[in-house]
Amino acid sequence: MYDIVFIQEHWLAPHNLQDVQDTCPDMPCLTSSAMSDVMSEKVWKGTPFGGVDILVNNTVRLATGAKLKFVTERYIIVELFDLVLINVRIPCSSVANSRCCWQRLNNHEL
Repeated sequence: MYDIVFIQEHWLAPHNLQDVQDTCPDMPCLTSSAMSDVMSEKVWKGTPFGGVDILVNNTVRLATGAKLKFVTERYIIVELFDLVLINVRIPCSSVANSRCCWQRLNNHEL
């Protein structure tokens, strides 16, 4: 079993995020969905909808006091003792879009 797992591109809607936790019950799942804004659309095209997750083994979580620092549809920041974990998924649909996501990420005080 792994201590920490990063997942990207799960394409789960917000109401289905529990599926990741159900698959790995011994690893609390810190998760986000990038599909919130498109759920009302009938056809999804492109690849900008994959969410991100960080799963942390219960033993590691309890020993380090893992804390969720920030979550958006594109990234998750978790603190484990003196370690910061960042799972980022930035689709490259445009340079401006990527630059905007990186600027938002840079504004967080770690």
